This record gives sequence, C-alpha cells and structure tokens, in this order.
Amino acid sequence: MNLSFSLPRTFAVACLVWASACGSETSPNTDAGTIDATIDLGTSLPDSGLPRPDSGTSAPDAGQPPRFSSAQIEQVRQLAQNYVGTQPGGLAVGVRSRGDDVLMEGFGKANASDDVETGTVFEVGSVTKQFTAFIVLQLVEAGKISLDENIRTYLQNYPESKTADGQSHSITVSQLIAHTSGLPNYTANRDFLNPGWQRPWTSAELLALFQDMPLEFAPGSNWAYSNSGYFLLGLIIEEVTQKSYAEVLDEALFGPLMLSQSSFCDTDTRSIPRAQGYLQGQEIASTHMSQPNAAGAICMTVKDSLDWIDSLHQGEVVSGAVDSSFPLSSGLSSFYGYGLGIGRIDWRDTVGHGGNIAGFSAQSSYYPQEELSIVLLTNRNGAELVALQAAITRALLGEYMHTPPMMTLNATTAAALTGNYAGPGGGGLRIEYQEATGLQMRPPGALVPTPMQQLSDDDFSVQGSGLPIRFVKDAPARLQIETNGFIIEFVRQ
Repeated sequence: MNLSFSLPRTFAVACLVWASACGSETSPNTDAGTIDATIDLGTSLPDSGLPRPDSGTSAPDAGQPPRFSSAQIEQVRQLAQNYVGTQPGGLAVGVRSRGDDVLMEGFGKANASDDVETGTVFEVGSVTKQFTAFIVLQLVEAGKISLDENIRTYLQNYPESKTADGQSHSITVSQLIAHTSGLPNYTANRDFLNPGWQRPWTSAELLALFQDMPLEFAPGSNWAYSNSGYFLLGLIIEEVTQKSYAEVLDEALFGPLMLSQSSFCDTDTRSIPRAQGYLQGQEIASTHMSQPNAAGAICMTVKDSLDWIDSLHQGEVVSGAVDSSFPLSSGLSSFYGYGLGIGRIDWRDTVGHGGNIAGFSAQSSYYPQEELSIVLLTNRNGAELVALQAAITRALLGEYMHTPPMMTLNATTAAALTGNYAGPGGGGLRIEYQEATGLQMRPPGALVPTPMQQLSDDDFSVQGSGLPIRFVKDAPARLQIETNGFIIEFVRQ
C-alpha cells in the first residue's frame, strides 16, 4: 500500500490557531477490520485556491528526483549552525530525497560535554501521536477496534460526556484521533501545571483532570487540539491488547520496522546517547513519561525519524487504505488526521507534525510532490522549527517569494469584509478598515492591528510576513489563512 491522503476541497480547522502551535505536551464511518479510502503521499494535495506567487526559481519537476548541489547542502549546514548559535543545546538535521540521504548531521551540544551526533536520541513530544494513531489502525485491521465505536465500549469506567448545557454525547475513537472530541486539554489544566511535569502520574490522576469537565463543544462539530484524546487512545490500546503502551510500541512498530534507536522514553535501558533538555539556556529535568504517554512519550534519533516517514508512505505500517479526512457536522473538514497535519509550508504541500515537550522540540515533515523528508530535532524547549524548515526547503527547492502588488480597496468592498471572525477551537480575530490605513487584521489580544495588502478581489497578504489570506464571500462570509503549513478557516459572526 502507498500511503496517500484523500483530502476535501473545503478548508477548515488545523493544528494552529493564529500564533499557537500544536504539539505541546507540557508547559514550563469505518467498521472494525476496514479502513476507508486511500493514502498516497506521492499525490499532491488539493489546491487551496490561494495565490501561488511567481518567482525566478520554480520548484523541480515532480517526475524527477531533486538534485542538490554541494553549495545547497552547505547552505543547509549554515542554516543549522546559525540556528544553534552559541546557546546550550543542539540540533539534528535529517534530509532524505526518494530514499537517498541528502544530509544527516548533528550540530551543537547534546549535553555539557557531548556533541549532537546522528545517533543522539531526542524526546520528540507530539510526533508520538502518529505512532499512536497507526497502532489504532493496526488494531482496526485486526478487528479489535472500530473507529466509529463509542470510546466507553473500550473504557467501560469512563463517565458519560456532557457539554456545558447538560446534553449527553458519545465520543468515537475517530474523534479522539482527529481532535474533534471536544475534550478539554488536560495539559492546560492548572492542577496539572502546578505540581509539575517531572513527577509520576497515575492514569486515574490524569483522567481526573478532564473526564468530568464539560466538553468544549459537541463531538464532531468543531476542532481543538487536545492531548486528552491521545491519552485516552493509549488507554484503549492497553485495554484492547492487555499490554502496556510501551510494549505495544516495541512489538507493533519499533521491532517490525527496525527502528532500533526508538523507544518509550522511560523504558529505554540501552546504552545509547540521550540528549539533555534545555529551557532558556538552563538544563531542565525531563518530563516523567507517565503523563504524556501515548500523546508524547517517544524518544528517537533523526535516522529513525526518517525511516518512519519512509515506512508510512511505502505502506509498511498498515495494509489497508486510509482516509485522512474527518468531516465536521458543520460541513467543514479537519485538516488533521492520524497524528499528521496536512497543509503547506512555504507554499509547498506537506504532511507532518511538530512536538514540544520540556527541554525538546521536533519537526517532522514530508513533501509529497518532491518526495522529500525533512526532520529537525533539538534539545531546546519551545524552539521555533517551522521557520528553519521553511528556510531549508527554500535552500533545496528554490524560492516561492514575491512582492505583492498594491491595489486600492474601495469602501464598499471593505465593508463586506470587516467584522469579527470565529476560528476553530474558540479562536478568533477581527478585520478592520479605515480609509487612511486600509484593511487591517487584529488577532486576539493585539493592541495594534496589522496592515493587509490586497492581491486580487479576494486575496490578501499580511504586510511584512506575506501570510496569504483569502476571503470567501458566500454566506456566511469567511476567511482562510495559510500559516505554518496549515490552512485555517474563520467564519464571520
């Protein structure tokens, strides 16, 4: 089976709500046995309709393997070295094109005395979620789990879920996978944050942080990133298999796929170099992996990360076909499925996920049209890796940059666009207009709005950053923002 994603044309919720990144674990209609649709990462994602600017350098022909010069590879090295700088911590970079390693190299320090090497092991945080999701799919193929089943079928002591109005709701396994369950995110709970992430937690303690709280929305009606859903998926895996999540990882994925330097972090007793995590230049104790568990407890090397991506799109993980589209009751569709975010980085189609956990950050992406994998692992907490990934992409594949033309926006058109817009998971923004300043965007909490440049009747960009925005004027009016590889839709209120 080739891993490919069948995607809808309606763009909606995604991993990012304005400036908030997904993938943070800590803060300092399918029957069992069948999986619907097909996954082919060699197929391009549907066009967003957002303008793709012309440039002096075009992307390589998708039918030919990208060829990278020594100068390009040296540019990637320089980008990595500049990123590391002189601060504590380091970075492992992996770039693979159609099975060939373009670059696999370490930069900076794994700890006070050791350099980062290609065999250095990093905590990868929420990159774990795709492993959890594909274990679930294996169990679906084995007839042990149904994606459309109520989670209480597998977790019989889990209480009935209700929204704030007292309405009872069923949550399905697929809604946990797609972040459309409405479950509150337990890692944002103050009772979780106050004791700290370094102590062991029992499953009962973690469940108490969210299982009796009201759902944030009716399951299947909206999207909000929630570690709680993937924590529950881990419990379902353990209940169905009668094994620990760590054991299932080894038996179902790490062993068969020969990911020999990957593990559930706390169970790793092998003599392999493990990076020390850093927060703001200071060493920080690692998260006790009892708390993220199936939401973010995996440790990996950069090579194993690249091998995992290969295994996915070469059909070595599940034998059936997979549909990554999770429709919402509103008619929109989530651009997140099976632990993989689907969108664009630097205008190019990508499938991947990021991870942030105490002392570590990770970014793992696959570019289907170019058959290019890029993995970035660092032992710095909260590190912004998407910008580095975009820079590496441009170094290898060429620029997609342009200076947008200025257009005059008339007051009638402006009035049709201004107002408050609600986004996924309760996020929102405001579009404002003044004749002197033109159209402006005001994100939540912003004291000063950001000017927008008009590219066409419906297309705009954020001045300075070039962030592309499209207005869809059909009732209800909405706007689509392409950011950090994801397309997010906001509906005018």
